[in-house]
Amino acid sequence: MTEIIPLRAGSSIPTGIDKATLSNIKVYGNNEDQIVISGNKNFANNDSFELYNCVGEKIAVGKLTDSSSVLAGSLTPGVYFVVLRVNNEKKTEKVVVK
Repeated sequence: MTEIIPLRAGSSIPTGIDKATLSNIKVYGNNEDQIVISGNKNFANNDSFELYNCVGEKIAVGKLTDSSSVLAGSLTPGVYFVVLRVNNEKKTEKVVVK
């Protein structure tokens, strides 16, 4: 006979879908004046980024999708800051675009 175990508030059931965590996300500039955000797991629906230039102006905001996102556009060479919000955690990464 199969035992049925009731769920308690705050408990979770493994679904087999691994979510990204801040520790496994890499942020870097590539050779095409773009910033790449990549993780080895899938991003959740509420995972997002903000892009700032070196004087603190917000340049872009958006959702992280799939396991990799590319911030494309007319990024001039310089220093940028990417604020990541993943699984209700926040992390800021500095990226140099050459």
